[in-house]
Amino acid sequence: AVGRRVVASQVSATPGQRNTTLVSDQSGGWLSRYAASSSSRSSPRHNRRRADRTCGEASDAARASGRPEIVARAHRLRGALEIRDGNPKEGRRWLEKALESSRETKDREAEHSTLLTLANCEGELSAYPKAVEHAAGARRIARDLEDPMREAQACFSLGSYTFFQGAYRETIDHLQACLDLLATEGARAW
Repeated sequence: AVGRRVVASQVSATPGQRNTTLVSDQSGGWLSRYAASSSSRSSPRHNRRRADRTCGEASDAARASGRPEIVARAHRLRGALEIRDGNPKEGRRWLEKALESSRETKDREAEHSTLLTLANCEGELSAYPKAVEHAAGARRIARDLEDPMREAQACFSLGSYTFFQGAYRETIDHLQACLDLLATEGARAW
């Protein structure tokens, strides 16, 4: 296809549901939002099949684009959905694929986002040392990128997971660093 062609998968909503949308722009760019259907009339199994089909279509579109960074985003989104749906082990599998892809393409921002999402996944699994490791990696990348907002996000995650490990002094240090970074960046919301 020539020019910008958008590939989208959308399931129409009925009253009491939200639209499910997963979008990929083959000219490069983006993978957009997913809002799960939530209705008392839909069974979890039906919603799961719908999400699987939608994510599968987005992954196919991403691969067809020939843009590995879009594939990495599709994998990261799928991992986040798995975590949200209560499948953190499956989410970890998708996130590890996303991390590998983002490192292959040298997309540092995607690597940062994937590491933070992996930290959340490990937190869901109560694997706090791994969560701290991933959050620390995200912080290193944020420093390399000279991005105080991303660094503040990583510091917040580090503070959360060191708290769960009982390392309260480290927790205070990480959360104070988060506050300091936010203060220097101004009152911007992340």
